[in-house]
Amino acid sequence: MVRVGFHDVPFPAAVALGAVGGPIRKTDIVRTGSGAEVRRARWSGSLRRWDISLGIRNFAEAEEVLSFFEAREGRRHAFPFGDPLDHSSAVGGIAPSPIDQVIGTGDGVQTTFALTKRYGGVTRPIELARIGSVRVAIDGVETQSFSLVRERNAVVFDTPPPAGAAVSAGFLFDTPARFEDDSLRLQLGAKGASVPAIGLVEVRL
Repeated sequence: MVRVGFHDVPFPAAVALGAVGGPIRKTDIVRTGSGAEVRRARWSGSLRRWDISLGIRNFAEAEEVLSFFEAREGRRHAFPFGDPLDHSSAVGGIAPSPIDQVIGTGDGVQTTFALTKRYGGVTRPIELARIGSVRVAIDGVETQSFSLVRERNAVVFDTPPPAGAAVSAGFLFDTPARFEDDSLRLQLGAKGASVPAIGLVEVRL
């Protein structure tokens, strides 16, 4: 299935490693007459933002970002971005194991389980698991009898996990993102390319 407004072309990995950023939330805060605060979340989850300019260290990388920007038509098309600090189901960004994240409980009928990652009590849907990285277990025992359906952000088992069985998964993943602006500012100096801030923002697919 083709996702409208999305190009499945990863952002240059070497530049992504130098990105600075993280999650953003949107909270309304109203102070009452007594001085107490009433706080209300406007978003159901975080959206992330990064500045990737520090990852551009030479002319070749600036040229690569320029080409990538043009191919995406500025902020028109989203793409997979490898967040250097949050791209693995495992704590610390280490290699995934099949028991990293509990993604459901079998009922003997259900075969499709959405990939998610938990941060304390908060669950984040994973939209772009990397193909070939997903490992799955049923009650702690790894199985190969599943397929990744990336367009549904889910794993689908060949046969339903038995009732009461814990279904878990480990994976690497990218975050869907787009350029924050429709313009780039690049300058060629004596020491190579000079690049002001270039923002990327997370999007929902």
